[in-house]
Amino acid sequence: MPQLPLLFPKLRVEIQKYRSKGKGKQEYPKRDVQAHSARLLTNISEVFANNELRNTQCIRAGLQAKEGIYLGINGEPGYSLKIESLHSDLGNYQLLNVRNVTNDYGKMICATIY
Repeated sequence: MPQLPLLFPKLRVEIQKYRSKGKGKQEYPKRDVQAHSARLLTNISEVFANNELRNTQCIRAGLQAKEGIYLGINGEPGYSLKIESLHSDLGNYQLLNVRNVTNDYGKMICATIY
């Protein structure tokens, strides 16, 4: 086998700021902030209440109750979803995935948090 010379590439590392190839400015639906917040809090309260009921039923049936809740969030069709608001720096919840979905209502962004 022939002996090949060692290669020493001269690399120049250049750090650049990340730029997305997105549409530019994100567009969000116009909403009444108070009403939207109240609706979200009501929905989340219902999810937690249903989860507590399910866990109680599991324990009574002798089954192991699961910890945590997977919560699916669907954006408004045709609008962006504020992904950065779905992440917790405190560790209370975790953003698991974000995906684009097309259905009968159009294209929307969906996310799952745990």
